[in-house]
Amino acid sequence: MKPDKVIEYYERLRMGRVTKFPTGMWTDQYARDNARMLTKYMIEDILRWNEWHIKMKLTQAVFQKHRLGIMLVKVYHGSVFDCINDIYPGKFREWELVSTRRNYWNLQTARNAFREFFSEVVQWDEQQIKENLTARTFVESKLAVPFYRFYKGSPFLLLTDLYPETDWCCFKTRSNRNSSTRKLIEAVQRQI
Repeated sequence: MKPDKVIEYYERLRMGRVTKFPTGMWTDQYARDNARMLTKYMIEDILRWNEWHIKMKLTQAVFQKHRLGIMLVKVYHGSVFDCINDIYPGKFREWELVSTRRNYWNLQTARNAFREFFSEVVQWDEQQIKENLTARTFVESKLAVPFYRFYKGSPFLLLTDLYPETDWCCFKTRSNRNSSTRKLIEAVQRQI
């Protein structure tokens, strides 16, 4: 289908006047252009989402609800990130979205995401990392999966892996401080 008719047809589909997109729409020469146009139309005109909404809410279910699930599968192989990156190149990182594709995380992608997080997102230097870093930091920034999978929930293991040249031996997270204090009290009580 030619791009000038796509939005008009999509509106008829949304209103129930037609039941599906024409056969071959997502495999013809205009498929990618049509997918870009409809996804952008869905996000900006129908949903009226900003960058935050895209990061926090955009999933395959949203595409399915708005009758674009088949498009996502046929054109982008089911990848929400590939679709968004096609429309807004370089604006989003895959790990910033509410869900990543299956098997996305490995040790190298985790390291890259954590380095980007420290240098670009929160922009913490070494001292700020020592003062502010907690396990909750990663949960709130959607990095909990690699944090717990590869570093067992330990900020110390993460930091020694990312920055081996820095001495993190005196680094204690807030939760570690409570644990260390509790262990010290128990050791003193045993001696008494």
